[in-house]
Amino acid sequence: TKTAEQFLADDHPLQYSITILNEEFPSSAEDPGLRTFFAWGIDTLDQGGVNQLMDDENVGDVRFKEDFTFSPQCQKKLVDACDMLQFGYMPGSQVPDANPLIRELVKRNEDGFFSTKCFLHSFHKHAETMHNVTGSTSGLLDIDRSISSNGTVSLANMRTAMDAYFEDPPQQVEDWAMVLENVGFDGREVKWVSLEIECATLDQWSTL
Repeated sequence: TKTAEQFLADDHPLQYSITILNEEFPSSAEDPGLRTFFAWGIDTLDQGGVNQLMDDENVGDVRFKEDFTFSPQCQKKLVDACDMLQFGYMPGSQVPDANPLIRELVKRNEDGFFSTKCFLHSFHKHAETMHNVTGSTSGLLDIDRSISSNGTVSLANMRTAMDAYFEDPPQQVEDWAMVLENVGFDGREVKWVSLEIECATLDQWSTL
């Protein structure tokens, strides 16, 4: 269902207001869709004792996957996932909008692409810029093109690359808050990463 189950009487003032909002002011295609995150590196979220009516900042305790590593292979897979969700087809395919599930579930943005947010392209671009400035002999950011033609960052150089990325945000990132919401860097290692889509079928008031 796309509406929450009613728990108040029809003549209750609050329910009356909710009914009017739902029936007289339907959602529009211009309304923002539900922000949906696909995360890697997070194991479970312990929400025992969480009551956001009493403490809206307490969302629970995250447990991270111990075996998660933001390796070049992982970066390549995530870039592929980002591109597939943004363009609607698998990397290397020349058939646009080939995935009907993406067409159905992911909202399009003003440019006609599917509405996604992925920090990886800007991160790799930033790392490559730093690599070109420092020179390949410095050993700081060895851009590995054996896995991806766009280059990836090795685990040995990840801390340096992330430090530089956070200290000097790239100009091409319009929404820096998006980066902060999609990568969990604790100053030493990347604990988790995510990519975000704007849902076409659900908004912030919808329920599953």
